[in-house]
Amino acid sequence: MGYDDLRAQITLSPLHSVFHDQLLEHLKTYFWLGGLPEVVKVWIDHRRSDFCIEVQNEIIETYKQDIEKYSRKHQIDVVQKVFSSIPYLLGEKFKYVNVDPDLRSSTIKRALQLLRMAGVAHVVYHSSGQALPLAATRNEGRFKAYLFDIGLAQRILRLDLSEWLVKPLEVKYIGAISEQFVAQELISQEPSTALQNCTTGIKKQREVTQR
Repeated sequence: MGYDDLRAQITLSPLHSVFHDQLLEHLKTYFWLGGLPEVVKVWIDHRRSDFCIEVQNEIIETYKQDIEKYSRKHQIDVVQKVFSSIPYLLGEKFKYVNVDPDLRSSTIKRALQLLRMAGVAHVVYHSSGQALPLAATRNEGRFKAYLFDIGLAQRILRLDLSEWLVKPLEVKYIGAISEQFVAQELISQEPSTALQNCTTGIKKQREVTQR
């Protein structure tokens, strides 16, 4: 977006409060915009949130249609339901019953696995953190799920953008979406293993976000 000078400030320590506030505003934009190239391009070209939301809606529908390509016919509805449920379960231990109490856990588990294999969803297992690597003490029965893009997660949640833009960027307001952000940062650092080798407590992740 042409803010090379501002980006350079990130490496400075201590970071001046003026630059810090500016960067937080850009972070707030990223939290609803996300990082998908097409959405970002529309924002850069037009600076119109309604245009971006329209593109996000189209992308979400495209992903739902793509589910038909890697799911069996009888799985499609379940996979689409899991896809749409993940943003609503951010920050919580993922429980199959919260997706649909009338479906078998094994059915939802298979649907989630398909989304993971497609790179649409990511799972973070709980770890006691008492040994290295952290994955050595992970509990596969306790995990959280995250979508691959924070902007799409917000769109599925039907974020009230007018309210979001006028409120200060505070962890208590952002809530569980901060965990989505931390998860994506970990993925970007270690795409293949980061989420398998980290703990996922809400308190720990929010402390990281605050820092």
